[in-house]
Amino acid sequence: LVKSKSALEEYVSFCDGFLFCGGNDITPLLFGQEPAYGIRKTDIALDIFQIRLMQNILQKDKPVLAICRGMQVLNVACGGSIYQDLNLTDFETINHMQTSISRKDISHKVKFTPNTRIHRILGDFAFTNSFHHQAIKTLGEGLVIAAVAGETIEAIEHRTLPVFGVQWHPELPEQD
Repeated sequence: LVKSKSALEEYVSFCDGFLFCGGNDITPLLFGQEPAYGIRKTDIALDIFQIRLMQNILQKDKPVLAICRGMQVLNVACGGSIYQDLNLTDFETINHMQTSISRKDISHKVKFTPNTRIHRILGDFAFTNSFHHQAIKTLGEGLVIAAVAGETIEAIEHRTLPVFGVQWHPELPEQD
């Protein structure tokens, strides 16, 4: 993994936009928490690399689509925190780890926040798939909530930059 600031800047200069995909949990120490019950596999070297890369991308005003873990990386890179497991929230939540046979099936409804760019693109709501046990706890600096399912944040966007994060997986094909 790249540790050099100049190498990170060079990587960012090569690309017009970035996609951060899903993956394992983020090491809780990187957002000011000790590991709690419910945390799963982490990789601190990858976490540090992706957070630093995201911060560099944001400084360069490059477009980002952050999916699932990627949305959580975006939030942590902006100084936010996450629930290590949705069972640790102080509110009741639906099961966000869908159990359908096909990953392309829809799982639940998300409601888009009026006056956000995502709302202007997708409308009032959508039905999405769902494969996460973590969610945003404290929103990072410069970010706004763009969608929710109950009290769980399902999408975020940057106030001024072309940067979006979604908790579901839009890359999966739609239902046949």
